[in-house]
Amino acid sequence: MRALWLILLLVVVVAVSSGSMLGFVFSEGVSVITAPRIVLSPTPVPSAFTSTPPTASPTPTPNPTATPTLDSAAEGSFGGKGYFKITSPTGDGLYDGGNLTLTIRGEAIDQSLTMAYSIDRQEKIPFGATVKQAHDWDKFFGIITVSEALPPLPSGLHTLTVYGYLANVSAQANVDFIVA
Repeated sequence: MRALWLILLLVVVVAVSSGSMLGFVFSEGVSVITAPRIVLSPTPVPSAFTSTPPTASPTPTPNPTATPTLDSAAEGSFGGKGYFKITSPTGDGLYDGGNLTLTIRGEAIDQSLTMAYSIDRQEKIPFGATVKQAHDWDKFFGIITVSEALPPLPSGLHTLTVYGYLANVSAQANVDFIVA
């Protein structure tokens, strides 16, 4: 009996999937079961060769709810090995040309680091910079902190470029600033 039900189920599945009308006759008790005909209305399918192109619905324009804040620090990236930022001078202040300090902060893998700066695209001047281990438990990650006095500068607009070389990867950051 179980095999008969499995066969019946298989026949019904095949019949329903093909959409034809079936009549089943069982040998026990001569029962006639007629499955109703399932008629599917055809769904129009767009042709790939239509003469009119499909029209796109208009895309809504987003309304920003917050004004983004810009990071005024110029940044140089060593890719996955780290970065540094020029935190002083920045482009949003006036500076005393006789008392100016270059300040850099960053994070990097703990490897050999060399740095230099150039003012107004002049010669590169090397300065001391190291990556110091950030935590006793992490000997691979370090912090870059530099504070270097810059030479006296005349009044006007100046460009400072900082170059960094870490584990055979170079990076640079630029900042324009005004000396009063």
